[in-house]
Amino acid sequence: MNAFEVLPAFATDLANGNYGRPRAPGTVRAYLADVRQFLTRDQVQDISRVTLAEIDDFLAQVGGVKYAGRNTARVNRIIASLRAFFGWAAEQGLIERNPLAHKHVARPGLRTPVYLESNEVQAFLKAVGDYHALRSRSHPPKTPQQQKRAEHDLQCDRCLYVFALNTGARISEMLSLRLDDVDLNHRTAKVIGKRDRERVLHLNETTVAALRTYLHLRPPTSEAFLFVSFNGVQLGVRNLQKKTRRIAALAGITKPITPHKLRHTQGTALLRVTGNLRVVQEALGHQNVATTEIYTHITAEEVRSAVERLNFGDD
Repeated sequence: MNAFEVLPAFATDLANGNYGRPRAPGTVRAYLADVRQFLTRDQVQDISRVTLAEIDDFLAQVGGVKYAGRNTARVNRIIASLRAFFGWAAEQGLIERNPLAHKHVARPGLRTPVYLESNEVQAFLKAVGDYHALRSRSHPPKTPQQQKRAEHDLQCDRCLYVFALNTGARISEMLSLRLDDVDLNHRTAKVIGKRDRERVLHLNETTVAALRTYLHLRPPTSEAFLFVSFNGVQLGVRNLQKKTRRIAALAGITKPITPHKLRHTQGTALLRVTGNLRVVQEALGHQNVATTEIYTHITAEEVRSAVERLNFGDD
């Protein structure tokens, strides 16, 4: 059975929940990319002949010896992708059994998340304005309509980043927000997170002010999404990811900053302010508090550094 021919059906069943729970579009794309990488690199022609040994060899190539180091998370995702694909194929009767049915993922160590310090946050938000100023110098707005577009784009981006930094929302959650999900009077926003779990975000005064400024410039459109382009179209994930990297570079930030790192920034800051891991868990929408524990490493490092500066008894 040629694997590439069945990938569209596999993707459809993943998205629709015909095989397990419905997967998000980003998850489906990631699974397909992993499966294609395996099929291409190993030149698989017939999926019914694939063995666990072949898959292990592939994983060793991708992740290194015993899946060590920072590739652990990636290898685990590939295992999940291939296990889902071969499990689906077995369920469809395309192969006799799933070679990964009893394969366990490697246990990753907790890694300190990449985040911005408060001075870097200020530099990043200033760079949002710098980014748009550069765009205006390259393509000066000559008409009132172009000036409106330039002001909309600036305030939309600023609002997005203020929203991300103050709420810790995922990029998919922000871009999927609808107008009626936001209640500025009660300072709340309802988002749909992973596995379609709904949670309520609490909006501080800074976020509410940024939203009011943006909404004043938001174009009239039939589109229900909160964040739209000047043409009234829902904003895309890839464009925001590229823009975030450019703005970070303008701010002189050398860390690998993505929209998700802004979520780490909020989680880190919240733990520093409250010292309460459960508060951070609730704010970020983590189902398991173990996921939130990555932020405790920052606190531990700060404690270690502070203790090192104590010199009681050092004459």
